Amino acid sequence: MNKGVKIKNYFHEMLDLNKLSYCHYSCTDPSCKDCDKEFEECDHCCPKDNKKFGYVQLYYGKNPLIYVTTPVMVCPFGLNKSNFQLNLQFTNMSEDPNMKSFFEFVQGLEFEQMKLLGLEEEDEDSYISQIRYDKKGKYDPTLQVKVPFSYNKFNCDIYSDNYSGMSMLNIARFSKLQCDIYLDKIWPANDKYVAKWKVRVIHVL
Repeated sequence: MNKGVKIKNYFHEMLDLNKLSYCHYSCTDPSCKDCDKEFEECDHCCPKDNKKFGYVQLYYGKNPLIYVTTPVMVCPFGLNKSNFQLNLQFTNMSEDPNMKSFFEFVQGLEFEQMKLLGLEEEDEDSYISQIRYDKKGKYDPTLQVKVPFSYNKFNCDIYSDNYSGMSMLNIARFSKLQCDIYLDKIWPANDKYVAKWKVRVIHVL
């Protein structure tokens, strides 16, 4: 961890989705499976109609990502060590207007991404939402967030004011977290589209 790194307190109500834009890229050779793929900008076709769809780069203003600080959220399962993901729960939305507002922000952002891709209402199954619901509807929904991991280390900062030596691997079940998270790209995923939230800073309360 980089000492002194803290969450930015850049909350969703400070963002304006009208500043969301994108750049669409095609894959020059989609048949290439094991080689390094090359991409070129494509400004003349709708992403969903592009048979060589590579990815969509998201922008907020001139920034090549959308960055936001979450409310304090419960992490009911801790870190999933098989895929390095966290599920952050939208707890008590019916009683907490800020949590409800954040949920609506995330949901609205997904709708905007579908529009950027050219997806209509009947195409909604083609977009993989990062909002997760339990099948029985018993619990509050969660937001699935990826912890970037490469070169055998986590590319994320974590800290706690209450626990010394806090690390990613000892995030306990039902921990309360506040995180800086971001979106950068929409990728193809088995004939569907997905934009995964990634975490940059975690504050364990």
